[in-house]
Amino acid sequence: MTKSVFAGIPRDSLTFEEIIKLSQGETLVKEVPLRFYKSLKTLSVTIDSTHISINRSIDKPLVNNKYMPLNLNSNKLKSYSFFNYLKRKILSLINKIIY
Repeated sequence: MTKSVFAGIPRDSLTFEEIIKLSQGETLVKEVPLRFYKSLKTLSVTIDSTHISINRSIDKPLVNNKYMPLNLNSNKLKSYSFFNYLKRKILSLINKIIY
C-alpha cells in the first residue's frame, strides 16, 4: 500500500506510479468526489465533486534530493512588514469604530 500526502487531495489517494509521473513533470487530473465550497455572499455551503490538476511545483529547486528555499530580497521583506503594519492599523481603527 502506498502512503501519500499532497496538498489539495485526499490522503493516500495517489498510487506509486502516479507519484513517479509527478516527479517526472507530468500533470495528473484527479477527481475529488466531495469538496466543500463556502460562499460569503450568500452565507451558504455547497458540496460538489470536482476535478483538480496536480503537478510538481517549481517554486523551489531540487538540489541533491533536497528542496532549496528561494532567497528573499531584504527590500521585499521591508515592504511586507510595512503592509502588515498598515493592515494592523486599519483593523485597529475598524475595531474602534465598530466597538
